[in-house]
Amino acid sequence: MPKRSAPNNKKMTLRDLLVMQLKMVYDIETQLVKALPKMAKKATHADLRRGFERHLKQTQEHVSRLENAFDMLEMRPQKIQSEAIRGLVADADSIVKNVKGSSTLDAGLIAAAQCVEYYEMAGYLSALGWAKLLNQHDIADSLQETLDEEQETSDELAEMAHSEIDEAALGEHQEGDEILRPVPSHNGSSKSKKEEEEIGVGAESDLETEEEEESQA
Repeated sequence: MPKRSAPNNKKMTLRDLLVMQLKMVYDIETQLVKALPKMAKKATHADLRRGFERHLKQTQEHVSRLENAFDMLEMRPQKIQSEAIRGLVADADSIVKNVKGSSTLDAGLIAAAQCVEYYEMAGYLSALGWAKLLNQHDIADSLQETLDEEQETSDELAEMAHSEIDEAALGEHQEGDEILRPVPSHNGSSKSKKEEEEIGVGAESDLETEEEEESQA
């Protein structure tokens, strides 16, 4: 019979948690290095495309900072696979495949990127707090620098969305879409044009029926 491995009864320390978190955000950043060029290519708004390209360069720097953090801990860089970031990247891919309309696509890409930014910042905040408690000041300074850049990117995305992209997306309508606008009815209530047309057709049918009955009588 194969030998069973002994259970690992070692208690995790705060340093272990810090290392785990660094491995997690390292995986996140390397995944984004692959995803951001695709998002930049699909963005139709020039400022959004440049924003994604600029954040790609920052993300590459984030990867280097994390590798330096591992070096400070006398470890080689390692990853713990994050299923969450893969799901968020898949969501962005779904938006690219399914959303029609240039501004609408840009609005969707911003929303997907914002989800990623919030997830990254949450991971960095935890790692930053633990690094400070462990007196790993150089690592903490590096994490703080990255966290500040992530917040800046998030703010820029929000500004682009609120200033023009979301409004432009609102103005995009596919051909054939019918916009129902309320119009005043004869009794003062508001009805849509479609409702008015249906009522008119019904009234005409009733009138024709009454005329037929009178002629037969």
